[in-house]
Amino acid sequence: MPTISTWLWLAWAGGVAVVIVWFAIMEGIALINGSSPDTFSQLVWHQRLPAVVLFLGAGLIVFGTIWLLIHFVSGGKWGI
Repeated sequence: MPTISTWLWLAWAGGVAVVIVWFAIMEGIALINGSSPDTFSQLVWHQRLPAVVLFLGAGLIVFGTIWLLIHFVSGGKWGI
């Protein structure tokens, strides 16, 4: 089984960290504003299931793109 370079793991971890920080900032801004129901928490806990589907779909697209990046950069050695 081929190994993935350390720099590629670091790039992937950096991308995940950017997404987490972005989510925290956007959720924080919406919570501070307080008047608009546009936080992830409010959409999920008020049983708006289409919002859950939206966020899960977005997550699949983001992490699928990261997986494709790893797959193609490694020359097809990782993944299907």
